[in-house]
Amino acid sequence: MRLSIIPAESKVNIDGVARWGVDCSSLDPTIHAIQWDGTKGHIEFTDPARPPVAITNIDAYQYLIAEHARVGEVEKYAKDPLYSAAGVPRSRAELIAYHVQQIKLEAGRRIVEIYPQTKQLNIIADRMELGSRFPGVRNGDLDAPSHAMVVAGTTMNTYINAVRSHSNALEQQVAAIVSPEELVAWTSSGWPAAPA
Repeated sequence: MRLSIIPAESKVNIDGVARWGVDCSSLDPTIHAIQWDGTKGHIEFTDPARPPVAITNIDAYQYLIAEHARVGEVEKYAKDPLYSAAGVPRSRAELIAYHVQQIKLEAGRRIVEIYPQTKQLNIIADRMELGSRFPGVRNGDLDAPSHAMVVAGTTMNTYINAVRSHSNALEQQVAAIVSPEELVAWTSSGWPAAPA
């Protein structure tokens, strides 16, 4: 194992994996760095006139190696909203709230990916104009461009309603899960296919 400790930066690097936030405050404040190549090493000091001191083992620094691992676990779980910083699954209520938020975001993403807001507004405006030009007219009595407007609006409404319905069903599915472990493992699926 290769080890590098730089106390002033609260940095410990083990085999190329650097972690900051490691508490090195118990080390001598005159130490600039501790370097270990796997078999031998040395301590460098902040005073450039002071020569490095050779070391033959890293037993005295095992607690910093353990702290490096602990900081790594904290970093891992800090990036994962399903776990607390201590690596414990969040409460059932927190997990449900997280999944509901993710479901709503995914539903919105899917809708806007196919029907950006401007496209939705254009389709709605076309349908309103069509309704004012041809009040009470059935689809079969429309010319081809007008019929295409109706089809575009119907297709959009059908897709958006399907995504919203699926989103609601997924939210109910998540709310029914009792075990936090099952909530951690839960993923959404079965979203409606985008219109061709």
